[in-house]
Amino acid sequence: MIHSVIFDLDCTLADRHRSIDAYLTLFLAKFGDKLQEADPPAVRAVLGRADGNGYAAATRAADIVANLDWSGRRPRATAVDKHWHATFPGCAVAMDGAVDVLGELREEGLALGILTNGTVYAQEAKITHLGLDECVDAVVVSEAVGCKKPDPRVFEAILEALDADAEDAVYVGDHPVNDVQGAIDAGLGAIWMRGWQDWPADQAPAEFVVDRLAEVPPMLATF
Repeated sequence: MIHSVIFDLDCTLADRHRSIDAYLTLFLAKFGDKLQEADPPAVRAVLGRADGNGYAAATRAADIVANLDWSGRRPRATAVDKHWHATFPGCAVAMDGAVDVLGELREEGLALGILTNGTVYAQEAKITHLGLDECVDAVVVSEAVGCKKPDPRVFEAILEALDADAEDAVYVGDHPVNDVQGAIDAGLGAIWMRGWQDWPADQAPAEFVVDRLAEVPPMLATF
């Protein structure tokens, strides 16, 4: 019987696409006057490709600088990166139904957690901005643990924070390896949030798949 449900943050509880839509306004306010043509759809496309749904942080700023047309001297990638980290967390937009689903699961008596890769500052700022800290019982960010999903130790950290057993917990996330396989390897059940990452051809198909958060509560009955 399931006693705990743990969620990924970006592309699971937070809508990465709409978050970048919100960030676009701040990006143009900061860098738009330096562009040859500050066409919002074109700039948005560059931001989205460079971000890679949150999995390209190491190259994101450099790719943004390289793929936009600047009217004069390009800004440094470090300046773009600094702006992203300072302002993007406040642009976070919740996935449809996120708060309602968490509320429904809490009413059912389930322990709830968030386990996310990233920096403590950025991820906790997003969670607070979205009001998700009031909806869950524990939050673990990989930077605080010293390792990232799919390392079993980060899953163990959130289980410990919830005082939960792996066999009684389910993890919901968008990444086939970091989230689904990582959770399974750590002994948890796993639900794949489809639509954000391609499923690897060499990985066995996901057993439990959802396209919307609202599908999670009824699916838990199948575990």
